[in-house]
Amino acid sequence: KITKDLKVSGVVNNLLNIYPDVIENKGDVVTDLGGRFLYPWEVNQFGFNGTTFQLNVNYTF
Repeated sequence: KITKDLKVSGVVNNLLNIYPDVIENKGDVVTDLGGRFLYPWEVNQFGFNGTTFQLNVNYTF
């Protein structure tokens, strides 16, 4: 809190800009479904959007 009525907070996702491993299809179009998927569609612990920032500012009147 900056003041009683003003609150500022922020969020950073994927701070180190880590991406999943690219699918190695080795010429097989079924593996990446015809080039539609660059990254695996299974669950990953990080996204494929890179680093994202969010800033929240709340003021109470």
